[in-house]
Amino acid sequence: MKRSGQATAFECGIDIVDRRKFSEILARHGRRFAKRVFTDAELANLAAQRDDAAYPLGFAFKEAVWKALPEDAQRRNFFREIRILWRNGKPLLSIARYRGKFLLDWSVTTTSVIAIAIRIDTPRWQPTQSSRLEHRRQADGLYNGPAGDTAPLTVRTKTG
Repeated sequence: MKRSGQATAFECGIDIVDRRKFSEILARHGRRFAKRVFTDAELANLAAQRDDAAYPLGFAFKEAVWKALPEDAQRRNFFREIRILWRNGKPLLSIARYRGKFLLDWSVTTTSVIAIAIRIDTPRWQPTQSSRLEHRRQADGLYNGPAGDTAPLTVRTKTG
């Protein structure tokens, strides 16, 4: 299959959170603030983390992902619709009303956390006359298409 003439588009969202200020906000507003930003599943997941940077990093990821979303998706998705759950030290991203691919990266210092979310918009695959064999193989289960083409949301994270 050939791609249409459109180029791959990238959008980047970056958020930096001061860990001390975030701790002060949590101390001052407590559960009320946390419930407005995080879902119950996220709060339980964050509480299980052994790193005190998990809460500000979860918040920073939500901000960075929201900034990388297209404008129409920003209007439909608020903080609680963007969910970050940690598994084996890596964030897993779920967005309620958006399908797309993201690359997530982060850095933690003694004073702040930095979250980066890059949205990758690839053009849709356009069947062409020369791709009939690939379509037939796909229909027969012999062809899986390009990597990541079937997943509604793909997240890659740094490995260390």
